Amino acid sequence: MKKILTTILVVLCATASVLTAATNNDIEKLRKGFANEYLSGTVNADRVKELMQSIQADGTWAYINYVDTSRTAFQHSSHLNNMQQMALAYKQKGSPLKGNKQLKLKTMAALDHWLAKDYICENWWWNQIGTPNAMIAMLYILDTDLSKAQSEKMLQIASRGNMSASGARPSGDRANVATIQAKYALWSRDEALVEESIAIIEGEAKFSDEANPAVKVDNRFVAKYLGGGGSLQRDYSFHHRADRVNNTSSYGMGPINAFVNWGIKLKDTKYRFSEQRTRLIIDYYLEGQVKQQVFGRITDPGVVNRDIARRRATGTDVIGVGIPMQLMQLSDYRKAELQQVVDARNGKLEGTPSFAKFFWQTEHFAIQRPTWYTSVRMFSTRNKNMEEPYNGEGLLNHYRADGTNYLSKTGEEYDQTAPVYDYRKIPGTTIVQAKDMPGENDIQKPGTMDFVGAVTDGLYGAVAFDFNSPHDRLQAKKGWFFFDDVYVCLGADIKGSNAATTLNQCKLTGPVTVMGAQGQVTPSEGNHQLQDVAWVNHDNVGYVFLEKALQAGLTNNDVIGNWKRINRQSNVYDKDIHVKMFTLWMSHDTQRSYAYAVLPNASVEQTASFATTPAVTIVANTGTLQAVRNDKAGIAYAIFYSGGSVKLADGIDITSDTPGIVMVKYNGKNISQITVEDPTRKLLKMYITVNGKEHAVELPQGFYAGQSKGISF
Repeated sequence: MKKILTTILVVLCATASVLTAATNNDIEKLRKGFANEYLSGTVNADRVKELMQSIQADGTWAYINYVDTSRTAFQHSSHLNNMQQMALAYKQKGSPLKGNKQLKLKTMAALDHWLAKDYICENWWWNQIGTPNAMIAMLYILDTDLSKAQSEKMLQIASRGNMSASGARPSGDRANVATIQAKYALWSRDEALVEESIAIIEGEAKFSDEANPAVKVDNRFVAKYLGGGGSLQRDYSFHHRADRVNNTSSYGMGPINAFVNWGIKLKDTKYRFSEQRTRLIIDYYLEGQVKQQVFGRITDPGVVNRDIARRRATGTDVIGVGIPMQLMQLSDYRKAELQQVVDARNGKLEGTPSFAKFFWQTEHFAIQRPTWYTSVRMFSTRNKNMEEPYNGEGLLNHYRADGTNYLSKTGEEYDQTAPVYDYRKIPGTTIVQAKDMPGENDIQKPGTMDFVGAVTDGLYGAVAFDFNSPHDRLQAKKGWFFFDDVYVCLGADIKGSNAATTLNQCKLTGPVTVMGAQGQVTPSEGNHQLQDVAWVNHDNVGYVFLEKALQAGLTNNDVIGNWKRINRQSNVYDKDIHVKMFTLWMSHDTQRSYAYAVLPNASVEQTASFATTPAVTIVANTGTLQAVRNDKAGIAYAIFYSGGSVKLADGIDITSDTPGIVMVKYNGKNISQITVEDPTRKLLKMYITVNGKEHAVELPQGFYAGQSKGISF
């Protein structure tokens, strides 16, 4: 027996030794992988030489303000970037400055200055993410060139990025903080902390309600909309904060970037991510991220928040192919769709997919066709209107969620227009016109409207917005109705003084043609007051007034602006810029409703033809009912702000006992499908009577409340 026990003990010890060796091999493999990643950065030798010449004896640069550590300043980030560039040039294989002794001395001088001063910013992000990231990078790049004292101090600073820090709350930053902690653990060869950190990064691939479930109220499961922090929503949008503002394109990239970066490195180790979590990240990427991008290439301007005040935020830079390429390395799941994204970003736009999607957790609707993309941004009692102007950015964003309807055909339409924009004339919105804007502390507001939503079958859709401005005394019933080559915008029951609805405000591209009281004209550049406008065409987009605009305005001229009017950051570009702009709007001094159609791809002749014989019919446009049909498409929509009845088409009579949105697909008098949605999120069922026959449609509940439900005939 003693011999047997001894043999077992030897085997167990040998097994443990093998497992430990395997773990150590994984740790070393990961450590090397990140070192190689840091060392593969681009070296600009000329720039580094300039830094070597301009650095002062104390390791600083004269052009950096080292005193101001406020949220809108902290030019210290330039110091961090400078010394990282220098370290890379000194260490990278093939760099013309590799091993340069003077470069090493100056790099160490810059590093020692920072370690001695240990600058702390008023913005927590720099202290817990930005600066720790820089320290981690320097550790992996310089490695054995560092003294023990330097390494210890750098690790101390890097350790501020840990899961007990305030920035590690549920949010878009959580995965970034976990990444810093994981790299710190790898550098320290702390195997337990490595495993813990990696598990957190993988665990961020989850829906918010997994930790914050819906609660049962009055026999319904109700989502706790404003409770807790931010995370991935069931509609594949992303909320960074409890204000539930759409942060999909900004903070929402944090979990994806971290998951993909680690997933690639971990796939051949014992820490590899599960297929289940990988598939969720791919779903989120394709259904959330890509569907909030024009053709999957350029960020939808409608989802941009305070980052609109950054010079490249609404630029035409095509998003890179790195993420979809890496996702295809992690799994074969939805590989063809990921490849389509890669192809689009490489300029192959043939086969651009058509879709319509309502992000019901975020009050954002997006629709795409092969040649155009547009969206509608709203807010409600369930989310606030806009991100606050944190760190002095986005100072004029007050109205940018008030039914915003940007239209993109190339992605260039709004490129770099933010400094010159008239922020009381946002496309799609109805806004009180005044000379001055409210103060920057008056931007974010809670919504007071329950009736906000959209019906969609995944390809077509209609949007309803019972709008009540949080900034001005202004109300309106606003609806959008989408088809393949046209969409209709309705407004009714407009209450408020000096209001205007803007059809578009974008870069001026070519001549503008107007059909109005003076017949068909091509106005010269300038400011124009228009009377009895029938239609306008600009950049092969037709705007047809289905109710003649009694008073309309048009500008097609050069506008001067400056980034400083929307951004108080100390390093903001402060030179005046000129952009030629096209703006078209209608006034509501006497006209308390509007109805216009947008033709995203229409010549002047096609616009004129549509105006003569519209392919759409306005069935109703009142404060209780808005309805539109398109017989050619065989689609009709009705927005019931209260229960009611409507004859949508010949032989198609619809009654709804409750408020809601209804979409009907038909061929002649034959109905093939009805889709409904409850914008109030309060109903268990919608009772729809179709040609005398009642249908009870059970509605999604909890975190799915607001999703559409279809029934086939």
